[in-house]
Amino acid sequence: MSWDILDKGDRFLYAQSFLATNMPQYGMFDADGAAFDHTTFDPTTDYQTFSMAPAYDNNGNILHSGATYMDKFAGLNYFVSGGWSRTDPNDNTMLGSTDKEDGYHAHVGLRYDIDPIGLKLGAEWNYGSEYWIGMTPGHDDLYQSKIAARGNVYEVYGIYDLPMGEAISKYAKTFMRLGYQRYEYNYSGSNDWNMAPVDVDDLTTIGQYNAVLADGFDPIKSADQVYLTLEATF
Repeated sequence: MSWDILDKGDRFLYAQSFLATNMPQYGMFDADGAAFDHTTFDPTTDYQTFSMAPAYDNNGNILHSGATYMDKFAGLNYFVSGGWSRTDPNDNTMLGSTDKEDGYHAHVGLRYDIDPIGLKLGAEWNYGSEYWIGMTPGHDDLYQSKIAARGNVYEVYGIYDLPMGEAISKYAKTFMRLGYQRYEYNYSGSNDWNMAPVDVDDLTTIGQYNAVLADGFDPIKSADQVYLTLEATF
């Protein structure tokens, strides 16, 4: 379901809800080769290894809903967005559990447009809870999808509109964007319904970090990045 509830001038209110069924699972096993049991896992002493080959046909469904409101006052643009996800696992488990788990997300942002010089300055903050599943595998963030993060992400940016878009089309826009992002994770496994979220403060050594997740998925407590992009729409 996708619904434009309000679309009048600068005001826009939107909601969507969908059900993702038969979500695939790859194998999660403990040191003895037994299926991983989230209820008895101790991140200070235990570890789990992974096989990327499917262990089961599927491990259940995910219900996902969200809503966004945006508006503009003079040169100030703002938006407020919220999301909810719920896992509905079968016996193969989701998030390391056979129980239904609810995840929550909040996202707010401000941007001030200085139209005479084609400059826009903005700031955003978003938060994801322990069991939040963002469903954003196709994100364009350079590091990792900030919308899927189980924790806090802060971002500030500037956009400069280059005066050349209309040379291609009256609908075209070309701009440069310079920004900074700060990721502060509370739990591991962001954007993955297979992995049981583990409080990153419980992982006290590099060895435990590497043991909890497979190579390439090692959890971190924080990350910083500066980016510069050139973008065109037409």
